[in-house]
Amino acid sequence: MSKVIERCAGIDIGKRFLMCCVVTGAADEESRSQTLRFDTTVPALERMSEWLNRERVTHVVMESTGSYWVPVFNILEDHFTVVLANPEEVKNRKGHKTDRKDAKHLADLLRHDHIRPSYIPPRATRELRDLTRRRVQLMQDCTRERNRVQKLLEHANVRSPACSAMCSECLYSGCLSHCSKESRRQIKSRNWREGRRNVRSLNSPRHSSDIE
Repeated sequence: MSKVIERCAGIDIGKRFLMCCVVTGAADEESRSQTLRFDTTVPALERMSEWLNRERVTHVVMESTGSYWVPVFNILEDHFTVVLANPEEVKNRKGHKTDRKDAKHLADLLRHDHIRPSYIPPRATRELRDLTRRRVQLMQDCTRERNRVQKLLEHANVRSPACSAMCSECLYSGCLSHCSKESRRQIKSRNWREGRRNVRSLNSPRHSSDIE
């Protein structure tokens, strides 16, 4: 026989509000339930946490619905044993789905230990993951912007090696606007020198004889 959690709560999370159902009662008694509605603002979530503390709740379950569960989890993590359920595994019967009934359904499943919890890394690991993801996003954004600038310069018939290297250096150092004037001067100077060199090669006797 599976264990029974005598004081638990189920939370049905939405974008603007949530329903929290507290189920209490000994294993050999009929359970009692109470459901309240809370907004998803931080003060409202803190009031919900205080209410769960007054009800001496030990375990809380909620579905991993998008990213809406994250703020709720951050508030409850330090005070309760939070179980994150896969929505596909805790579906209620069709025709009986309301927010209030879904919260009661989750609480009943948790009370009889019928939910397989999803893995949630420790806070330090989650923060490190967020930082590494953000770093990868910034590097990808920088690469896309560099390619965009190089394509723009190619359309303007500016394709010198110094220009490409300078664009990469400016974008990766985050100082494109600071060195734009100096960069333009150096690019123009390099292109002017290359242009004179090409004109001299075209006017050389060897090149003229090849054309004839």
